[in-house]
Amino acid sequence: MGNSKLGFYTMDNFDFDDKKTLLRVDINSPIDPKTGRITDDTRIKSHAATIKELLERGASVTVLAHQGRPGDSDFTTLENHAKLLSKYLNKDVTYVEDVFGPAARSAISSSKPGGIVLLENVRFYSEENIEKVPEAQAKTYLVRYLAPLFSLYVNDAFATSHRSHPSLTGFPMVLPSCGGRLLQKEVDFLSDVMNTTSKPCIFVLG
Repeated sequence: MGNSKLGFYTMDNFDFDDKKTLLRVDINSPIDPKTGRITDDTRIKSHAATIKELLERGASVTVLAHQGRPGDSDFTTLENHAKLLSKYLNKDVTYVEDVFGPAARSAISSSKPGGIVLLENVRFYSEENIEKVPEAQAKTYLVRYLAPLFSLYVNDAFATSHRSHPSLTGFPMVLPSCGGRLLQKEVDFLSDVMNTTSKPCIFVLG
């Protein structure tokens, strides 16, 4: 259901007023290995519209995101991402160096409507890097510890939605869920292409 042409729930289907909302985004960005500086913040900027709308609609937003993979040079904290996110939102972002431990849960619990918390790189947590069926991901520590703190889950991470990781497939098993504005936009665009392109046709993807 919802407004997307592919029939899933969107943000139009939910009331976010005074709701603690968990938002999964994809702000994975290129990092200069020498300076640690983010060299392209396009992905961070692309999620601003979704976050702004949630805040304007009265949500308390907690953001889950990843950066790089274990062992890679760009596998780092989200401290600089928080600074850039704050810049594009023109609003303070509370960055927490924790994923689901006491510090994270305390920040989430104390966050008020209109507030935003960015948790630490979710891939610092080992189970996030393991592919399992959604039912199994719903039983991971990440989901078991965080889900009770939230009323709603929003997935705006289109580029990583093909992965069956806890932060992507575990929460929708236990929380009312929908797609964010960026994900909705991408899916609707693909739907238009698939449904309106003259046939035969060739798609070149990279």
